[in-house]
Amino acid sequence: RLVKAGSKLNFQIHYSRSTGKTEYDETSVALLFAKEPPKTVARRIDLSNHMFLIPANDPNHEVTECHTFQKDMYVTSLTPHMHLRGKSMRIDVTYPDGRKQTLLNVPDYNFNWQITYRAADPIFLPKGTRLKITAHFDNSRNNPLNPDASKVTRWGAASETEMMDGWIEYVDATASR
Repeated sequence: RLVKAGSKLNFQIHYSRSTGKTEYDETSVALLFAKEPPKTVARRIDLSNHMFLIPANDPNHEVTECHTFQKDMYVTSLTPHMHLRGKSMRIDVTYPDGRKQTLLNVPDYNFNWQITYRAADPIFLPKGTRLKITAHFDNSRNNPLNPDASKVTRWGAASETEMMDGWIEYVDATASR
């Protein structure tokens, strides 16, 4: 990642469990600085849908988000992110020539296992590729992590609310050639 001189770094930490007691955190950060300028700069695009409403007692509510890329790129990793009602997430692309491909399918999402999936080989997405994220949420009593199935749920930062994010790390294709 390129961190320019004078930059400020902010860290947001999401805690997935609470005991109800005062808890302490001893977060630390290590930064490794490159000895030479990098050949490519890693970037990330966060694709999110903030405008959804999950009905009370709905066991399989679908939320989607789409994005069309305006440049050639190589995808290096994909991270699905939801909260306690997250059930599944799938990331599909439609290439400019009409071909379709599933980049990631997480059929049993688990909030306690927030994983970044790294591609064995970078995935080339040409300019004009359309990406679609499809997420499903379980806001029913059958979901053991659900804080309250009787409440309608919207987007929010707290774990008791919901998020629908797909984080895509990539490098520009022109810089990689």
